[in-house]
Amino acid sequence: MVRGVERRPIFGDDRDRLALLARFDAVLVESRVQCFTWVLMPNHFHLLVRTGEIPLHQAMRRIGTSYAMHFNRRWNRVGHLFQDRYKTRPAESDGDLRGLVRYLHRNPVRAGLTSSEALDRYPWSGHGALMGTMTPRGFHDVGGTLGWFGAEPSEARRELGAWMRAEPEAAPSFREEAIWRGNEERLRELLAERDRVCRDLGVDPEALRRGGRDRDTSLARGKLAHLAQHRLGLPCRLFAPLLGVSPSAASRAASRAASRPPDALEPRSRQRTP
Repeated sequence: MVRGVERRPIFGDDRDRLALLARFDAVLVESRVQCFTWVLMPNHFHLLVRTGEIPLHQAMRRIGTSYAMHFNRRWNRVGHLFQDRYKTRPAESDGDLRGLVRYLHRNPVRAGLTSSEALDRYPWSGHGALMGTMTPRGFHDVGGTLGWFGAEPSEARRELGAWMRAEPEAAPSFREEAIWRGNEERLRELLAERDRVCRDLGVDPEALRRGGRDRDTSLARGKLAHLAQHRLGLPCRLFAPLLGVSPSAASRAASRAASRPPDALEPRSRQRTP
């Protein structure tokens, strides 16, 4: 992952996005870096890669320097564009690689840049090329990535589509890697409980993830935040993304849930009227 300095935007418009992709085409192919997928976000980008003969840091330095010069020249800007060195996380298994594909491709959905239904037509990630709805970039090894999902492209695309629609495992951020590994079982328990609570309260889990604020969605979020914080002992910054809110909002939701009477955690349709 490469992030903009002070989390500032690294693109002014689509022309800048295309300029960065052109540098991926040139440098990654020349460096024999195998890229399984990619995602551009407003203030950062992700690459899922396997390095080749040339060290990855050399390829990333070339890309970063060239693109920063383009951006600064075009927008009459000076100084660093990217924050520190790029961050890496090794994939530990084929299952981990599949999980990273889903996690990275859902970044634009989580950020509200597109919807799950339109993701295969979103131009700034590799998902459309994998699904066969968009032309792949030269640096994107579509065949290599599809091979994790099936022997034939059509079979692999069906499996990838089902995988993307399935409930994702909570994926760790780079800063939360150690915390994730120490709490994986409890996070899985929270995900299972989220399904049950949403079903009982008649709440759409997708609305919860998107930060919905209607009454029953807020009730579900509070109940789950209280469970995560007080019963499972999870840090707010780790479980908050699963509930579609910030860590501070998750903490407030847990506190409100703890102060409510028991029937306040029932959906409106189930509460007795006086």
